[in-house]
Amino acid sequence: MTDGAVNLNLYSRTAAAGTVSMGGNKAAGVAGAGSNYIVIVSGEGTPPVTNSLVVSSSSLSFIKSASSQNVSVTSNVSWTASDNQGWISVSPASGSNNGTVSVSVTANTGTTSRTGTVTISGGGITKTVSISQNGDTPVGDYPGAGIGLDGVHSYSGYAQFADVMKQCRWLNVASWNNKGYPTAAVSGSTVKARIGVDNGSTFPSGNYTLTWTGAGEVVLKRPSDISIVQPKSTTGGVHKVVFNTNSPEDYGIEIEITSYPVDDIHIYIPGTDENYPSLWNPEYLAYIEPFAGGPLRFMDANGTNGSLQKDWADRTPRNWSSYASSLTDNSTKWPIKGKNVL
Repeated sequence: MTDGAVNLNLYSRTAAAGTVSMGGNKAAGVAGAGSNYIVIVSGEGTPPVTNSLVVSSSSLSFIKSASSQNVSVTSNVSWTASDNQGWISVSPASGSNNGTVSVSVTANTGTTSRTGTVTISGGGITKTVSISQNGDTPVGDYPGAGIGLDGVHSYSGYAQFADVMKQCRWLNVASWNNKGYPTAAVSGSTVKARIGVDNGSTFPSGNYTLTWTGAGEVVLKRPSDISIVQPKSTTGGVHKVVFNTNSPEDYGIEIEITSYPVDDIHIYIPGTDENYPSLWNPEYLAYIEPFAGGPLRFMDANGTNGSLQKDWADRTPRNWSSYASSLTDNSTKWPIKGKNVL
């Protein structure tokens, strides 16, 4: 200890131990008597926590039928969820930290579309999700021109399915399992899957859910702005990672398989997850629903031109890894099921 100074240890629940040097006007007879000196505080503290509340989607589109979609909440505060229309309901109405809000709508029997809002608030932060639902347009009022559905490709400008892996392109695969998932890579290379190549920027921003099974590893490589919302967890043999992207980029989404075996790889778009009951992207259904009265053409979606498929047994099964790389030839089964949904 130096003349005229008192050293105190500082202890705090929120700061690391440090030292406080306290000084003042030195007494007479002490070297430097009458002079003033400063108080110096040293030590490390914990900065205050900033409230955070992020939702996976800013808008949801629904077809005319009663249905539900999910909004993921990433937060470090308690929050509440509410809606402003009688035909919209949310569950749960409150939560804390990370969670999922299910947004449900009743069937719209009117002939016009309708809109509403879901509000999620907490920690002084408010997020709104715009809700729209198609109307029950009479068949005679549908556009006469109809629409032709695009084929299922890795370069499609939109996501037809809730699971975008269903339109992926596989690269560097040496062998496959009985569901179309890779079991080995070409020597000297790594197996990759790409979705939204050249058109990925048209995919929705928000939280995507990656799941797979098996002892092997699946690694996210693109887009460049990926942030991990929920690190890998495993429940019942299913591995799960939730990641966020605000700009999927023109290059789209890319994964790599770094070890084997792997199986049942899925990437679910914002508003859906592994528990989502439908094969289809709800926004895609809402987009094509006004044309469901016809004609709704499936030639490209089915890969009809030049198809060698003759029997239902030749169709691509639903659990096939990608409908862009089919079992024998493009399937007619799932576009027909899409028409039935509408």
